[in-house]
Amino acid sequence: MLASRKSAIALWTALIVTERNIGIHAALTPMHLDERFYIGVLFCVGNAVLFLVMLLLMNERLRTTGWLLGTVASVVEFGGFVASRTVGLPQGYKETWASEPEDLLGLVCLAAEVVFVIAAAYALRTAAADRRVTAATVVP
Repeated sequence: MLASRKSAIALWTALIVTERNIGIHAALTPMHLDERFYIGVLFCVGNAVLFLVMLLLMNERLRTTGWLLGTVASVVEFGGFVASRTVGLPQGYKETWASEPEDLLGLVCLAAEVVFVIAAAYALRTAAADRRVTAATVVP
């Protein structure tokens, strides 16, 4: 029972941080569309993927797919943020780490992405362990 409660906490945590990321990205998208159109488009695509992740996580049959897609999205977004502040992105797009308010929102997104990946790792590991226990207790 405790494992299922922790899994529920991991699920709700993931849903909350995903919603937070969608909100922040939605707020920053218009600015990025003006600054570099392709960056704004990437924000829109990222939001669509994150919304799909939320839908998948809410469906018990598709939850594993949601965890995996959400993890990939989080890692890609994390990498894009770091790359945009270190090596830069195409068309000379390079941002600062924390000199503008939107940079601080980006750091909040980084934290949310790390939390999502941790929640996904826990949930996927717990689900795999539950499947092994169930398979071991099935009487032929």
